[in-house]
Amino acid sequence: MSESQPSEPEDEVTAAVQIAKAYVRRLWKGESIQNLGLEEITHESGSAWRITIGFSRPWDRTDFGRLGVVFAQTPSARTYKSVLVDTQTKEVTSVSNRETDSRR
Repeated sequence: MSESQPSEPEDEVTAAVQIAKAYVRRLWKGESIQNLGLEEITHESGSAWRITIGFSRPWDRTDFGRLGVVFAQTPSARTYKSVLVDTQTKEVTSVSNRETDSRR
């Protein structure tokens, strides 16, 4: 048994996360997305990783008018995308909206 075996599943999920993040960056390239980050990971029936990526866009920021300087650190609303990465091919097979309770 080699020392690298225990980290193989971790390496696989790390690679899937990087694939998902790069895919989201490419798709939303023209929208100046910010704060791109990993939110959730789920293994789907041994065939895919479902990876939720969150990000903010400039127009998601709340406008407080003249008080904007005071509230400059107010977080932007976030968009969440669920990205399905096939475990065998390492290709993205689907991207969909990931709704949250706060978006109601």
